[in-house]
Amino acid sequence: MAKEQEFLDIDELPEIEAGKGIDFSEFEGKRYPIEVIEVIEYNSPYNEAGEYEEDLKRPVKGVRIASSEITTVKTKKGEDVPIRASELFNLKYDSDSEQWGISTSDNSKLRKFMKMMKVKKLSELKGKNIMVLITGDKKGNQFLGFKKE
Repeated sequence: MAKEQEFLDIDELPEIEAGKGIDFSEFEGKRYPIEVIEVIEYNSPYNEAGEYEEDLKRPVKGVRIASSEITTVKTKKGEDVPIRASELFNLKYDSDSEQWGISTSDNSKLRKFMKMMKVKKLSELKGKNIMVLITGDKKGNQFLGFKKE
């Protein structure tokens, strides 16, 4: 037997606070050493000209740079998951050499970050301290990132 449907008065619906997630404010502005530097592949919705295309899923490569573990959160299964501040920097593809690399453009975010950190090679970043910042996305989710320029 089907449960009788309850009708609610739309003017009487209460406001219910959404899940808050993790409060990252205690970590903002603190410095942590860089521990992870890795090249990853991901799908990008941006074409070669840097224009957004909603249905595009172009495979690209980037450098993910992350701090040491800042805190942990527990999953529903009770497992600890480490939280790190991280940023993803795009790599440039050279069709002549068929290789991915660091763009020579002065506008390259990775190039600017390396200059700010006073390094010539990515490997020299390991162990250097970065200042943690709270970043967010259009959906209101918060993440730990760091100063890039």
